[in-house]
Amino acid sequence: MIRKALVVDSDFFFVEFLAALLEKRGYQVRKAYDGKQGIAALEEGPYAIIFAELVMPKVNGRQFFEFIRRKFNGPYFPIVALSGTVIEQMDDLDEIGADYLFPRVRLISYPFN
Repeated sequence: MIRKALVVDSDFFFVEFLAALLEKRGYQVRKAYDGKQGIAALEEGPYAIIFAELVMPKVNGRQFFEFIRRKFNGPYFPIVALSGTVIEQMDDLDEIGADYLFPRVRLISYPFN
């Protein structure tokens, strides 16, 4: 049976990175680059797991999670919130609407002299 995952994040490179990791583990991955695209991608489910950034254009992560919970009537599948900021990581998972919180760091390259 094919396991499907949805990755929603406005950072193109992070979406590609996470999708590659999931594909190596046998998932068929659907990618979306903002919350609105993520909502549209829900029609292609069901998904075994969903990863979504909290801060996204058009529809933010909390709104996206709330939409999922209403549409699927509760905890239908695991939802992992991705966060690149410390302030958001301090929120309670119930308040965010996700099952898990995964803090992520943005990779920054520094020139060497």
